[in-house]
Amino acid sequence: MKKFVLMTAFTVALCAAMSSCGDDEPENDGNVIASAEVSDFGGVRLMSVDGGIDYSYNSDGTLHQVKGFGLNMTFDYKKGLMIADEEGENLEVRFTTSSKGYITGFSSSGTVKEGYVTYNYNVSHKFEYDSSDHITYASVNQVNTDADSHKLEEISMSWKFSWNGDLLSKVEITGQSNGIEGDDQMNYTNHYSYDESVENRFMQYTYGVVESTDLPGIVQTVMYAGLFGKGMSKYPTRVYGFHERNIDYMINSRGLVETENIKYEFDDFTYPIDYTYSSSTKTNPRNAGSALRRMKAQRGDSRYHVNLFRITKI
Repeated sequence: MKKFVLMTAFTVALCAAMSSCGDDEPENDGNVIASAEVSDFGGVRLMSVDGGIDYSYNSDGTLHQVKGFGLNMTFDYKKGLMIADEEGENLEVRFTTSSKGYITGFSSSGTVKEGYVTYNYNVSHKFEYDSSDHITYASVNQVNTDADSHKLEEISMSWKFSWNGDLLSKVEITGQSNGIEGDDQMNYTNHYSYDESVENRFMQYTYGVVESTDLPGIVQTVMYAGLFGKGMSKYPTRVYGFHERNIDYMINSRGLVETENIKYEFDDFTYPIDYTYSSSTKTNPRNAGSALRRMKAQRGDSRYHVNLFRITKI
């Protein structure tokens, strides 16, 4: 059985201000709830991750924009649309939320030209949560068709999250591709341990966990801001299974991570990931060799690429 490995695009960003960074006033259209609570970490908002992903918010505290690495995503709650500008290309992605404001679905469609091949795609993402507001399941399905609507390929992936109380214990990732070039399958698991861990007071998601889930890039970047449920009640200190890494943290007086240090099994170097918040004046500018960019480059041998909005072959 072949294994194809997800490579998550980490080319996205979100800018943040505690009171106002946009003019939009989010509204509820029936299947989209605009909730400020999901992005509230003890009265502050996340401003940036690793000096390259920036977040901004509407005047009521709901997420407004994600910026960075050539991408600009804006959430329109009234229309239920996430509008993205990626290097001059405008894309529209529909989204839905739960009654608490957590995202339950993304969907998009379009036409793509790759080399001499042009195809149409329809892609949908779904997300489920438990009664404690932890994400328990995620899936993505994409169907590619030709100009005559004949199916060329279908790709499906799923993520099962297992929790022990408020602690994430493992994530099981499975997927398959069926198309004219043959079938492909994958199946792997990551585990999380909490030896000598410290309290995650506001249950925030951090890089060591988010990146190891191999979720699509659009999910990863918004996950930091809280729109995909509550994180763990402690900060995990080790990830093992398919990914192998040890993690330690510098925690500020509010109980939030200011610096997360990632030590990969295959590398002697420790990669620092810095976080800033709306009440912080700390700045940690990064150059092109930042941890996020390095990790993206090191994982470039993947068979499939789950990018922000669709799945493509590499």
